Amino acid sequence: MLKIPQKTFSLGLTPSTSNGTNKKVVVIGLAWEYGWDGWAPKDLSMIMNKAAIQFKVYSTGGKIAGLPLAAAMEDYAGKAAWIGFAGKYISYKNDETWATVTLPIGDFDWDMFDADPSNVKTDAYSI
Repeated sequence: MLKIPQKTFSLGLTPSTSNGTNKKVVVIGLAWEYGWDGWAPKDLSMIMNKAAIQFKVYSTGGKIAGLPLAAAMEDYAGKAAWIGFAGKYISYKNDETWATVTLPIGDFDWDMFDADPSNVKTDAYSI
């Protein structure tokens, strides 16, 4: 059984620069990763077509069509399978402020990056 602790955190980013137009321009580089279960290897190969990483994203500007983020599952050989936060992974129920992001484990690019889903060390997120 794969047990993942429930984590709650928020990340707020406020644009503070302008390019001389009415549009705000922000360039931010941020990445974070974490392991669980004492960093023991996780075998996701048997659940990769049934499981997903899911979380909520808050928007103050209406519905989100996509996010400039990427997620990775890194194995103990240092190879990572990546996925982008495309619109097909974002859904809404009744209101337009909270979106549900669902990243199916099987949609990560395991083959393209030659990553091993049976020996996962960590998951990582990058802006």
